[in-house]
Amino acid sequence: MLRKTILTVSPDELSKLHWINVGFGVCPNTLDPKIVKITRNTNQVEVFTLSLRAWRSPLSNTCPRESISFGSQVVVDGFIYWDASDRIEVGGLCRYDILIMSFDLTSEEFTELYHPNSCDHDLLSNLRESLGVVEFIRTTHINYFNIWIMKGCGCTRSFEKLYSISTFDVSIEKTLGFRRSGAPVIEIENDSGESTATLAVYDPKSKDITEVWSSGMLGSFCVHSYMETLLLLDY
Repeated sequence: MLRKTILTVSPDELSKLHWINVGFGVCPNTLDPKIVKITRNTNQVEVFTLSLRAWRSPLSNTCPRESISFGSQVVVDGFIYWDASDRIEVGGLCRYDILIMSFDLTSEEFTELYHPNSCDHDLLSNLRESLGVVEFIRTTHINYFNIWIMKGCGCTRSFEKLYSISTFDVSIEKTLGFRRSGAPVIEIENDSGESTATLAVYDPKSKDITEVWSSGMLGSFCVHSYMETLLLLDY
């Protein structure tokens, strides 16, 4: 363990963090870590590079429109992806179109991606070294999830549906992420009536569910992907 930390946010900025969306990734060409800071409401963008240790404007002028709001992020294959929504006013009323924003860590260019059926994203995640999208659908009798994976790159990016997760035997609360094999990690609501949940893994082929952690508070589980690296040794 390197136990190295690098401070990049000044005390003045800390009080304003609730007005900021942040993305983090590593440029695949230069191996230079980058932080992308997006100021809410204005969508002003600044990029911090570890090699320069300074904030600057992005290389590309494709900053997102002010009407776009950013949510959670995931980094896949040299891109940062955010689940996002675009506020559109029509006849004095507002509607929100669901989309995915991508940021190329090399060219620093923003791109808008639209998912099939403009579905609401329950989760963006790294799935088999590509972008995985989990669509949550609630019905009267059962909740189920559609799992999509992004194919192609650049202008040819599209989404393919892999499978659905549904079961009448247990109540699946949410999909949290994916193992390297592509098996989703899920949170299951317990029958105790005490707002507790179980962490488990769902096998898409056999549809078997294997418990990983037997008990926790409902909604408290969190899963993130990671990559082992010695990248910071040279900085």
